[in-house]
Amino acid sequence: MLALFIAALDSTVVATALPTISAALGGAEHYAWPLTAYLASSTVSTLLCGGLAFHFGLKRTYAFGLTLFAIASSLCAAAPTIETLAALRLLQGIGGGLLEAGVFIAAAVMLPPRDRGPYLGAASAMYGVASVIGPVIGGAVAQGLSWHVIFVVNIPIAIVAFALSSRSLPGRG
Repeated sequence: MLALFIAALDSTVVATALPTISAALGGAEHYAWPLTAYLASSTVSTLLCGGLAFHFGLKRTYAFGLTLFAIASSLCAAAPTIETLAALRLLQGIGGGLLEAGVFIAAAVMLPPRDRGPYLGAASAMYGVASVIGPVIGGAVAQGLSWHVIFVVNIPIAIVAFALSSRSLPGRG
């Protein structure tokens, strides 16, 4: 759930902070690229996650998604141009899509059908919570601290999520 939350939160936080980010990077003409790159790549990787989890195992697929998301987040924080940020957001979106789909695949694999409802309801609620608090956090952090912090904060959360999922998900790591 934690990894799903940061993946869902990331797009809403960044969308709100994009005016500040594009002004800082001098790329107002490519303002929408980082957001579009993330959304497009996360959509595609969400669709591919089931096949990857079947072929490589859910634990490995999820670990790859978390690792890619965290590494891309750290690189996004250091992006020198809006074009570089867009390319890195594309990679981050691949990881984010694997995380988002992985939560629902884990429920299908680990829980009997009669027990899935509360878990899937809580997982789905992460999107609602992210859409409410994401814009507030994005605006406050970008204006009050630095847009770089938006990406750096994902790293410790991803590390905790990695540790929890390594213990909880079935299969080999």
